[in-house]
Amino acid sequence: MINDFVKEVGIVDIDKMIYIRNKYFMSNKNFLNLLLKRIRINREVEEYVNVINVLYKSIFFNSGNKIIIDSSKVPFHLLTLRMIDNIKLYLIHLVRDARGCAYSWNKSIYREDVEPGKKDQFVKYDPIFSTIRWCIYNTFFEIYRLGKDMYFRIKYESFSQDPISVLRFISKKIAHENIKDIHSIEIGVNHTVWGNPSRLKRGRVQIRLDDEWRRAMPWKDRMVVTALAWPWLLRYGYFR
Repeated sequence: MINDFVKEVGIVDIDKMIYIRNKYFMSNKNFLNLLLKRIRINREVEEYVNVINVLYKSIFFNSGNKIIIDSSKVPFHLLTLRMIDNIKLYLIHLVRDARGCAYSWNKSIYREDVEPGKKDQFVKYDPIFSTIRWCIYNTFFEIYRLGKDMYFRIKYESFSQDPISVLRFISKKIAHENIKDIHSIEIGVNHTVWGNPSRLKRGRVQIRLDDEWRRAMPWKDRMVVTALAWPWLLRYGYFR
């Protein structure tokens, strides 16, 4: 796959791609202007989108699979994919209770994949910051669902309690296929190089609901998160 990729785009300047991504997609002001088409698509943005396009094509042709699952969660990557005409894009919008998300982001988690024998603390956000980000991200994806591409909203809690029904629904809608019953998943070798430590696990993993926040989240944090996120919590059915 690497050889095919290099043949089409040449040697990629990684630092330049990171610079373009940060300049146009990670900057809140420029990202909003790009989204609203106040910034015209220039050579830098075209080059970045072209590299992503060729990368996806290489994955498609070398994997032999007709569907590519991209687990990215940030809005800027979704905007990048929407700029590629030859991708039939489906958006699976996974929603979790904002209070559960805030509690998880505020926990101290350590990772051991940075340097051998060394533990580094995973990124940690306070409840206010993580909830504001939760609201912004979900607002973006709600706006996006009005577009032409296929959109499915899945609640984390529903998936955790009944993964079979959710996966069957998605499979029928996208792949037009049925899947077998599962109660756990087998995680093999993948190319994930960063993310929550749970993403780097190998072997058999049970699918279960994590609702520790209901018992352990401080009441002050719960009130702050609820006050900030209540419109979306109401919309997603978390006040029932």
